[in-house]
Amino acid sequence: MTDAPSPEGYTINRDMKGQRYSISRSDRFRKNSKKTPDFEVDQIFESDLYPYYRDGLTLLELCCYHGAVSCFKYLYQELKSQITNVCLELSFLGRNPDIMSECLKLKKPNQRCLTFAIISHNIDFVTFLLNENIYLRVDLFELAFYHNIPAFFAYLDMTQNFNHCFVYSSLFFMPDLVEYLISLGADINAKNSDGETTLHNSCNYVSKQMFDILISNHADITVTNKNGDSVFHRAAWNNRVDIMKYLVSQGINVNIRNKIGNTTLHKCAEASLKSVDAAKFLLSIGAEIDTKNKEDKTPFHFVSLLNHKEFAEFLLLNGAEIEARDKDGNSALHLAVYRNSIETVEYLISAGANINLKNRKGEFPIHIAAQSKLLQMTELLVTKGANIKQLDKQGLSVLHIAANKGSIELCKYFISLGFDINAKDLNGKTPIHYATHSYAAENLMEYLLSEGADVNSPDNDNQTPLHYSAQMNSSGVAQLLLQY
Repeated sequence: MTDAPSPEGYTINRDMKGQRYSISRSDRFRKNSKKTPDFEVDQIFESDLYPYYRDGLTLLELCCYHGAVSCFKYLYQELKSQITNVCLELSFLGRNPDIMSECLKLKKPNQRCLTFAIISHNIDFVTFLLNENIYLRVDLFELAFYHNIPAFFAYLDMTQNFNHCFVYSSLFFMPDLVEYLISLGADINAKNSDGETTLHNSCNYVSKQMFDILISNHADITVTNKNGDSVFHRAAWNNRVDIMKYLVSQGINVNIRNKIGNTTLHKCAEASLKSVDAAKFLLSIGAEIDTKNKEDKTPFHFVSLLNHKEFAEFLLLNGAEIEARDKDGNSALHLAVYRNSIETVEYLISAGANINLKNRKGEFPIHIAAQSKLLQMTELLVTKGANIKQLDKQGLSVLHIAANKGSIELCKYFISLGFDINAKDLNGKTPIHYATHSYAAENLMEYLLSEGADVNSPDNDNQTPLHYSAQMNSSGVAQLLLQY
């Protein structure tokens, strides 16, 4: 371990690879930084304890975050560290006016500055940014998420936009706030730019008291947002069975759909186990378990696509069709392979999913695995009985596909299973034809040739691999082919 002094009397300890850091107190920062021969003023600090920045944080940026003004001045004035946009952003978390003032001389506030001011709960910072920078926009969801009530009222006072504020008021978990805005004349069915109402937001893990207040003030229970999601959809997503029961008692259609045809059960499938109670309730009152949206996807397709194995088990136990097809002919197994969801694929096969089912493109699950260069998935499918000899609608085998994708690993695997290296597709092309224009052409070509690929094999247009390498202007591949 090596130690290097850092801001405001801290020492940054790094391991040999420079990947891990810890911070310890030291009151000799200036003295040590001058005496330490290998002191790096531009060293980078990375930790999950700080806001994420792709390039890490410099010492000066750390000073801004911690509000370490004396070390900030030393690094900036004496060691000439550069003030960055990140410095200004983090100064709103560090809450030191002197640091912030220096940063503002060189940098212009951005949206992240406002977010950090909201997080810091410093109303002076928030009002300063809004008054001096009209291009900044307040995200009322952020105010609710960080429970910044003073900033909420400051925004309300500045804009007098009662309806817009009312939409987000239920997210503060404060019934008095909702009632107060109603008393000021807020429209009970006001919508934001996404078409969301306060009633939608009252389903977001808030006590039913908030929902009841809105209902008692005649909130519209049939309202939908821009995506066509109803309050019933939102309640299902958030597992609010109590709200769902009320809505059903008021005549809401249990199979109500949004604009892309998703029902509340589709929403539960998206949310997975978070909404399992809502799903149980829906099924108990007659929701269609295999209902399809506009892409012909059922809730079971959703759980497979999203790798929600436990919810897939729940749906199958309640009678879901394991071989249901979407508009592209994909089964749940096709989608799980596409997402490289090993655990879900294993479960689906064990539950009886047909491993050799093809979609409308003529693709079998193993073709999809080959297209995505998924070696582990391919091995799993083969061990479970996938037929590697099957062709898609273009007559492509998995070896053709692997060669086209430039996957040496998959090519080696398929050839080890006894695959014919000179097999032709419907256009008469062999795997080596496809290898000529893959991103790993030379290495893959060398391997295929070493395994006996026919360098002179013509396709249906009488084109050999050498012809294609010339068309691709690939001199390295051409030279390799000429050696055979």
